Amino acid sequence: MAVPRNLDHAAIVAHYKETQGMGATAFHFGCSRATVLHALRKFGVPRTGKPGGVRKPKKPKPPKPPKPTLEEKFWPLVQKSDDPDGCWLWQGGVDNSKKGGYGYISFDGRRLKAHQAAWELTHGPIPEGQQVLHNCDVRYPPGDRTNRRCVRPDHLFLGTHADNIRDKVQKGRQESRAAGWRTLSPARIEHLARHFNISPAELLALIDSPT
Repeated sequence: MAVPRNLDHAAIVAHYKETQGMGATAFHFGCSRATVLHALRKFGVPRTGKPGGVRKPKKPKPPKPPKPTLEEKFWPLVQKSDDPDGCWLWQGGVDNSKKGGYGYISFDGRRLKAHQAAWELTHGPIPEGQQVLHNCDVRYPPGDRTNRRCVRPDHLFLGTHADNIRDKVQKGRQESRAAGWRTLSPARIEHLARHFNISPAELLALIDSPT
């Protein structure tokens, strides 16, 4: 855009500093905003709207609070028992709560079962092929699955999937169904063993385990 040569650019700048407004200055001189901006640039005046061309510093944004760690997020959601040997029950989200599901917590893109998180916080990562099992299920009557929400570290231990099945059968929390399972074909037994990630021999041992 052509800039009118008959305008006093110094006067434009002075008016701009006084009025603190580009629109008001342009209206006063009957020129465009581009003309006012050209005058400001000519005299090295920042486009701030402040007398003297002093730029008002921006207020720094308050820093975002740091994200809580897994430990900081986890333990406030645990209800510790007054009983020295009692369970510490998870108060956060529960899968299938009506059926006595396991507690869970979401952190850093991961969804962990609460008792697994308790193990990791206390002992470190869970080794590959291992599961976190409960030893406190014997404290509850048959059918009561409250212990699934227990996250007390000394109520937890590591074991394989086969160990978990054997533990449930030995404690009477799962029938062995040995009579019916013995009628399965070798192919079916091998298929089930692969499903549970155990060997066929381990599966047969579990079938024959006493309740």
